[in-house]
Parts: sequence; structure tokens; C-alpha cells
Amino acid sequence: MAETIEYRKLNSLLRADDGLSKKQVLQILQIAILNTARSFKYSENMTFMQSSVLAEDLLDKMKYESLEDVLLMLKMGRRGELGSNKGRFDSDVLFTLFLPAYNEIKSLQWDEKIRIEKLEREKKEKEDLAAPRDSNTDYVDQLHKAWKDSQKPKVLTTKSSVPENNDHVQFMFNLKMIVSSMTNSELRTEMIRAKNNKAFDAYEIYELELNSRK
Repeated sequence: MAETIEYRKLNSLLRADDGLSKKQVLQILQIAILNTARSFKYSENMTFMQSSVLAEDLLDKMKYESLEDVLLMLKMGRRGELGSNKGRFDSDVLFTLFLPAYNEIKSLQWDEKIRIEKLEREKKEKEDLAAPRDSNTDYVDQLHKAWKDSQKPKVLTTKSSVPENNDHVQFMFNLKMIVSSMTNSELRTEMIRAKNNKAFDAYEIYELELNSRK
């Protein structure tokens, strides 16, 4: 089930040029529904029309899940892994038993995925802190110096009637290039320094990068 998290969702699959048409998806769902119904003695004679209605409803209910999710849910239902259906398979069993049970299991998978990703981020941060410092902090020092220099009044000459701000522009461009390689603690430190220096545009870059990691 963990693999289905990464699969393309049905609403995206239907819109994509390389995806499937709604008719094709419904045909796949109808076949899967009929195969599922045959596994239960009180529903083994489900009609094609009944399966058509169920397929439409199922597509609507699970349009934000993948096709693999739908097929896996039906497979788990046939195996009895989503609760007892008392030998029948119909709309009530599908939407009040199978689907809620599957969604609960899927939710646990999402929680586990998020937990693992968080642990990996924390591990990387600890490794970054323990490793010898690279040039990030020194480079940021240089960038801030360039920013401060760009704020100093420019001496106008006969060749230039408008003060140049290339230092500031270059500073902002370079800063955007390196923030992704900075640790969270470095970002927080630089946010404080940027705020104290009233470098609010730099502060915003640090803040956006830090917030994107949450």
C-alpha cells in the first residue's frame, strides 16, 4: 500500500494527455467490481448495470486516490482484510465498510511516511551540525557585506547620473542559490542578523526556505 502514495491520482490521470479516458477507467472499475462480487455468495450474480452504477460512484468517491488504490481496496475486500461483509458485496458494503477501513489504513501509511521523512531530516540536520563547517556561513558574511555596501550612498559622476544597485541585486540572487544548503539553525541565525540589519528582503528568503521544510 505504501507504494500507492506515489502513484498518479485519478483526477490527474483523467486530465493528462498520456492518461486514460473516463470511459476506460470506468471499464476497468466495472471489471474489478464484478470480479469482487463473484467472491461473495449473495452478490455473485451482480448485473452489469449494477456494476456500472457502482463504478461511477466509486470513481467519484476516490477521484483523489490512484487507480491502484481502488484496485487494491477491492482486492483487500475480497480477502476479508477490510472487515466482515456477511457474504455480500453492494453499495452499502463498499462505501460504509470497505472504503472507510481502507482510508484508515492509508492514513496510517501517510503518518508513517511523514514520520520517517521527519526522522531523516532531523538526522541530516544533526549530521550537518556535527560535520566541519563548510563555506556557507563565511559566504553569507560576504553576502551581507555586499548588501551593506549596496546601501551606502553612491558618488555620482559625469558618466553616471543614477546610483548603481548591482551589488544588492547580485546579493539577492546569490542568496537564493545557497539557502537550500543551509541548516535550520543557520537559517534562524541569519534571519536574526538580517532583521537587525534591516535586510528585510533577505529575511524573507530565509523565512520562506525555513517554512518550506515544515
